[in-house]
Amino acid sequence: MQSSTVRDNESYNPYMKMPLGIEKHASIVYTITIFYQVQEEICASCFKCMVLRVREDGGMLHYDIMDGKNKIFSVVHNVNDHEATCSCKIFEMVGLFCRHIFVVFRDLEKIPLKYVVNRWPKDASLKATFEIDGVIYDQNGPKDEKKML
Repeated sequence: MQSSTVRDNESYNPYMKMPLGIEKHASIVYTITIFYQVQEEICASCFKCMVLRVREDGGMLHYDIMDGKNKIFSVVHNVNDHEATCSCKIFEMVGLFCRHIFVVFRDLEKIPLKYVVNRWPKDASLKATFEIDGVIYDQNGPKDEKKML
């Protein structure tokens, strides 16, 4: 059993449950806490979701996916642009992929970077926190008192 100190350590390499490149990429990109949530969705996409139907319409793939609770969700996948939306709207609410989108992205080696929301990656605290009148203030950077005023 892992201690919480080891588990919360950002340099800790988590155990991969699936032989998928997208899971490995998630472990590199996301904080350890967020990674475990993403890993749960990846595993659920493999073991709890079933594709009921796929149809093509104008270059878009439309999936009907049933999850472990016998609910059906619709995923629209633009294969050329690596874009997907799901009727569950978890990505829009939380900023992380749901298991339904991982079903269609399972073969990707990496999560498309346009879907890595700024608040979840390991380097999130290194990014600018806000901007006022064109001046970017970094919570980790040196403070210029004149600019702050």
